[in-house]
Amino acid sequence: MFKSLIKNSSRSSVESNLMTTFNFDIAIPPFYINIYTTIIELVTLNAYLVILCKLLKYFLNYMYYFIVKCITGGMNMPKLTKADFYYGSLLSLMLSNGVKPALFEENEDRRIYSFATNKGDYLLYMKYVSSPTKRENKDVQLWQFDFSEDEVHRIKELKEKEQGKELLFALICGKQELKDSEIAVLKFDEVIDCLGINIDKNINESFRISIRYEKNAKGLRVYGNGRDEKINGKDNTIRIERDRILEI
Repeated sequence: MFKSLIKNSSRSSVESNLMTTFNFDIAIPPFYINIYTTIIELVTLNAYLVILCKLLKYFLNYMYYFIVKCITGGMNMPKLTKADFYYGSLLSLMLSNGVKPALFEENEDRRIYSFATNKGDYLLYMKYVSSPTKRENKDVQLWQFDFSEDEVHRIKELKEKEQGKELLFALICGKQELKDSEIAVLKFDEVIDCLGINIDKNINESFRISIRYEKNAKGLRVYGNGRDEKINGKDNTIRIERDRILEI
């Protein structure tokens, strides 16, 4: 600002200022006026440099503080969890098929999303297991999903309060290669059956759903502590298609 004022001032005004300041009674040669103007410009430029240096100092101090805090854990930086990858893979699949889920509820054991399609309104209850149980037979893989008493109470509550929405369950069966993971989508009645829940009775035990994959077999097999895998040596599992999520 000061520099622009100097540039815009006339030679006569500069000369007048000099004569007033130093009590000159005679005309001042142009050479001295040019020196005076140059000095003022240098002083003004120096003031700008001082301000710039101070701003730079503040910025560097802030960046140093920020980096140190990040390294020492003093700042809460957002971190991706294992759950983000598993739930995110399913959400990505849904989005790619034109479904736009919205987060309805979240905690350590589960995530619940709401969404709508041309077939109706839904709540999708998600859980994941990162790897199958270790087995000698590599052609058969088994994932065990445990449900706490609190979870079962919540499932019953959702069914009662959200009657306008169909309650579905997506059990994500993780593998070492995430892209090879399986997704078992179950309906409410199937979950109740496998968990052995009688809606009219109190809950006083733990609950489990098992997802079984067999090489070259069509679909997945589902059972639990409320539904035996076999009865009298015969298969008693619920068979579901592996791409059931695409049928929503």
